Amino acid sequence: MPYFQMRRIQEISLHASTKVMRGIRWEMRSFEQVYKDEIYGVLEIAAPIARDVFEGMLLKSTGQTIEHSTNERESKIQATHNLLCAAISKQSVRRALRTLHIGALLHAAVRWNRTQKIVVNDLYDFHHAEAALGYCVCFSLINLCNLFSNSIIFQ
Repeated sequence: MPYFQMRRIQEISLHASTKVMRGIRWEMRSFEQVYKDEIYGVLEIAAPIARDVFEGMLLKSTGQTIEHSTNERESKIQATHNLLCAAISKQSVRRALRTLHIGALLHAAVRWNRTQKIVVNDLYDFHHAEAALGYCVCFSLINLCNLFSNSIIFQ
C-alpha cells in the first residue's frame, strides 16, 4: 500500500465517505489518515529543499560537494522524503516542523468536515494561523475560530 494509505474504490459512488482526487475516487477512513495524506504531501514538496539543506550542511562541515546525475538526485530526494515521512510520527519532529504540521492539520480538518463552507479569505487565515500558532502564546482569528468551531481539531 502506498504511503498515502488510500485504496482505490472500483465502483462509482456518491457516498459521503468518498473524495474525488485527480479523477479517481478515494476513501477517507479517519481523520488521522486524512492528516497523513496532507502531511506526506507537504513533505513531498519539502523533500528537495531538505535535501539541498543536507548537502549544504555537508559542504559546510567537510568542504565536499556531491556531484550526481538527475536520476541519482531523484532517488536521493525520494530517500529524504521517506526519512521525513518516517520522522514526522515523532512529537519532537512535529514540533520542529510546526508550521508544516499545523498547515496539514488545518487542511485535513477542512477535507474531513465536508459540510463546512470556506471562502477564499479563509485560505489567508490558514497561512496566518500556520505561521502564528506554533510560535505565539495567544493568537486569535475570529473567522478561523468560527470555521473550525465544530472541528475534530478542537475536540
